[in-house]
Amino acid sequence: MDRYSTPTNEHEARVYLAKLVRHFQTSKVTLIWSERMKNGLYNDSRWHPQIKVGPRSWRGLKPALVHEFAHHLVGKLPTRAHHGKKFKQALMRVVNYCYEDPTEYPWLSEYKGVKQHGARRLKITVPPPYVDPTIYPHELHKFVQLPLNLMEGVK
Repeated sequence: MDRYSTPTNEHEARVYLAKLVRHFQTSKVTLIWSERMKNGLYNDSRWHPQIKVGPRSWRGLKPALVHEFAHHLVGKLPTRAHHGKKFKQALMRVVNYCYEDPTEYPWLSEYKGVKQHGARRLKITVPPPYVDPTIYPHELHKFVQLPLNLMEGVK
């Protein structure tokens, strides 16, 4: 399995994580495999840092590993800054290593500030969020240009 491959099971995820640890020369991190979790989790204990992911991750297994490993590169941070400047820089380093084309990383699955950072660095356009006009008709004008007659009655 090379660095551009996508792990599909627990064994491949462990091998992939070991490659990341070797490449970035970090301390060992333990992979906790969960068949139930839909999100990834990084736990930075001083003695046993852990990444918890599984096959049901809503981002996909590889993007979840990449995101959580970026947390490992940064180490402990204050809670309010866990997706701050240092994390964004670390994520970009890991994405550049793991993806032949960094625009293939699912930036839309990231938190707003991280998504914007990736878009600026890679000079890509991040589409605005989808707004259902039946639920948010007053916000529709921010995202879609409609003929004036269709905008009547929309506040």
